[in-house]
Amino acid sequence: MKKVTPTLVSLGFLLVLVVMSASAWIPYKSMETLLASEERVRHTNEVLLALDGVHIAIAETEASIRGYQLTHRGDNLYRARFSRRVLQERLQEVRELTADNPEQQLAIVALEQLISRKLSVMLRASNLKDNALESEDLADNLSFEVADALEEMPDGKRKRARVVAIDPALIEQSTFLMEQIREQIASMRHMEEQLLADRSLLVKVNTEASFRSFLLTILLNILIACALFYYVVKNFRQREEVETAATAQARILGSVLENMSDGVAVVDTQGRLTLHNPALEHMLGSGISRISPEAWQEQLEVTRADGVTPFEAGEFPLRQVLDGDNRSEAEMLLRRLGTRQPATIRISVRPMTSARGDTDGVVAVLTDVSASARAAQDNRLLNQKLTQGLEQLEKQNFEVSAINDMSSLLQSCNSVMETCRVLQKSLAKLFPDIEGAIYLIKASKDYLELVETWNTGNGTLVASFDTENCWCLKRGVPHLVNQPEADIVCNHLEQNGIDQFSASVCVPVMTNAEILGMLLLRITRSDTGKVGKLPDPAFLATIAEQAGLAISNQRLRESLRMQSNQDVLTGLFNRRFLDTVLPIELAQAQRLEQPMAVMMLDLDHFKKLNDQFGHAAGDDVLAKLGGLLRKLLRSSDLPCRYGGEEFALLLPGANEEIAMHCAERILEGVRKMTVLTGGQAIMNLSVSIGIALYPEHAEHSAELLKRADACLYEAKHSGRNRAVMAMSHGSSEPQ
Repeated sequence: MKKVTPTLVSLGFLLVLVVMSASAWIPYKSMETLLASEERVRHTNEVLLALDGVHIAIAETEASIRGYQLTHRGDNLYRARFSRRVLQERLQEVRELTADNPEQQLAIVALEQLISRKLSVMLRASNLKDNALESEDLADNLSFEVADALEEMPDGKRKRARVVAIDPALIEQSTFLMEQIREQIASMRHMEEQLLADRSLLVKVNTEASFRSFLLTILLNILIACALFYYVVKNFRQREEVETAATAQARILGSVLENMSDGVAVVDTQGRLTLHNPALEHMLGSGISRISPEAWQEQLEVTRADGVTPFEAGEFPLRQVLDGDNRSEAEMLLRRLGTRQPATIRISVRPMTSARGDTDGVVAVLTDVSASARAAQDNRLLNQKLTQGLEQLEKQNFEVSAINDMSSLLQSCNSVMETCRVLQKSLAKLFPDIEGAIYLIKASKDYLELVETWNTGNGTLVASFDTENCWCLKRGVPHLVNQPEADIVCNHLEQNGIDQFSASVCVPVMTNAEILGMLLLRITRSDTGKVGKLPDPAFLATIAEQAGLAISNQRLRESLRMQSNQDVLTGLFNRRFLDTVLPIELAQAQRLEQPMAVMMLDLDHFKKLNDQFGHAAGDDVLAKLGGLLRKLLRSSDLPCRYGGEEFALLLPGANEEIAMHCAERILEGVRKMTVLTGGQAIMNLSVSIGIALYPEHAEHSAELLKRADACLYEAKHSGRNRAVMAMSHGSSEPQ
C-alpha cells in the first residue's frame, strides 16, 4: 500500500477544509436562492395588488363620471379627476413592476389604450371635453351645449344646468370597453398567478435541494476525517518498518560500493568530494580523495576521447550537472595520479535530489573503457576502410551500369535532340548533386547553343557563345577549374560571374577531330559553405566520346534520311516520302478530328517549254517552282515532287477555304514568276491545280490522290491556269 506522506496528510486536511467550506457555502447559496425566490413571490403579489388597484381606480373613475352625468355636481367631477390620477399612478406602478416582463409590458400598453378609449367615450357621453379630467375649472370641462346653457342664465351667474344629452351608442360602447378592460386585467392577473405558482414551486425545490446538500456535506466530512485518522495511524506504524529497512539498505549499499569495479564519487553542491569507493582510487590513482573534483581536469590532464581536444569551461560533466543539467555523459582521456599512465574513462553524472526536490549534489560513475576504446578504434579504422572500398565499388558499379544503359538508349535514338535528352537524363542520374548543361555546335561551326540542362537552380548559364570562349574547345581536352579565383576560367562562365560556382569542368564532344558540342558540369556555391566534388575528367571524357559517336551517327542518319526523301532538283520531298507520310498525316487528322487538303499541281505546256528552250531550262523552271512553293506554303505543309512536272502538296488542318486561298496564291505566284536561263527570260508560266479534302471527298490516301488527280485533269481540260475542287464525298465528278 502506498505510504502516507506529510504532503498527503496536508492535502487530506485541505480537502476537509474545502468540504466544510462547501457545506457552509451551499446552505448560504440555498438561503440566498430562497430569499430571491421569496422576493420574486412578493414582487408578483405586488403586481397583483397593483392590477387590483387599476381595476378599482377605473371603476371609481367610471362611477364618478356617471354621477356627474346624473347630477352635474362639480364634486363628482373632482372625484373623477382624483380617481383618474390614482389610475395613472397604479398603471405606472404596474409598468415599473413588470419592466422585466416583455409580455406584460405589451399588455400594459394595450390596457392603457383601452382605458384611454373608455375615458374618452365616457367624457363624450357626459358632454365633457377630453381634457375634463385634467383642468381645474368646471366651465372649461363642459361641452359647448352645456356651456351655452349656463351663459343664458338671467342673473348672469354660473349655475348648474341640467342638460341631459346622453347618446345610447356611447353608453353601449363604454360598456363594451369596460368588459375588454376587465378581460385584459384578468389576463394579466392570470400571467402573474402562473408566475407565482412557478416561483413557489421553485422555492420548494431549492429548499429540498439545500437540505440534501447539507446532509451530504456532513457525511463527507465524517468519512474524510475517519480516512485521515486511519492513514495517520497506519503511517506511524510504517515509519518504524521504513527505518529498519533503510538501515539494512545502507549496509547493503556500503557493501556494493566496496565491491564495485566502477568508481563512484559523490560531490556536494560546493564541489567537494563527500563519498567515494575504493575503485575510484584504483582507477584515478591513490590520493584522488585529497583533490577537489574541480581540480581533476588540471591534475589528471583530462581531454576528450581523442586525446587532443580539451573540455571547455562549463563543459566538464561534473560542472554541467552542478550547473543544473539533468544528466551528462562523456568519454575522456586522462593520466592517473602517480603513474601518469593514460586511461580512457567513461563518466556518467546524475543529480541527487532531496525529499523536497532540491539538488543536494551529484553522483558520478566512472568506468575504465581503455581496452574497449582501443578495440573500438581499431574496428572503426577497419570499418572505415571497408566502407570506403564498398562505396567506391558501388560507385563504379553504378557508373558502369549507367554508362551501359546510356549506350543502349543512345543506340535507339532517332534524332540528335532525342540523343541530347537521353544524355541529359543519364548525366542527371549519374551526377544528381552537380549542375550541368549540354551545348551543340551550330551548322556554321562558329558558336555553340544550349540545348539541355539539369539541376540548374539559382545559377545561370549563357544560351550561346563563340567557340573561342571555351578553353576545352580551343585545346580539345577537358578544362578543369577547382578554384575560380585562381584558375583560368572560360569566358562563357565569366559572363555570369565566377562567384556563382566553386568548381567547373568543360569537356569537348568530338569525333574524328570535329567538334560537335560540349559538356559543362559545375558546382554552384552553397550558402552553407559546403563544397561538392567534381567527377574525374577522364570518366567525363569517356562519356563525351560516346556522346560524340551517338550525335555523329544521328547526323549521318539524318543526312542519309534527307537525301533519300528529298528531290535533288527542287529541294522538295520526293514521291517516296509522300507515300510514307500521307497515311501518317491522315491517321493524325482522323485522331485529332481535323481536316486535311491534298493538291495535285502540274505545269501547263511543260513539254512545249522543253522543246522551245531545252531540258536545262525546264529544270530551272522546276527548281524555281520548288522554291516558290516552299515560300508560299505554311511551315506545317509538305510539298512533294510527284514526278516530272507534277507536284503533290499536303496541307494538314486545311479546310476548303484555306485550301482554295493557298491555291490562288500559288496560281498568282506562278503567273508572276520569271525564270532566267541561258540568257533568256521565261515568263507567262501557269499551273493547273486539283484539290481533294479529307474527309469530305475521300478518307484513304489512294482515294485522296485519285480525286485530286481527277480534279487536276479537269483543270487542264477547262483551260488550265486554274484550281478545281473535288465534289462532295461519293461523287465522281469535280466541282
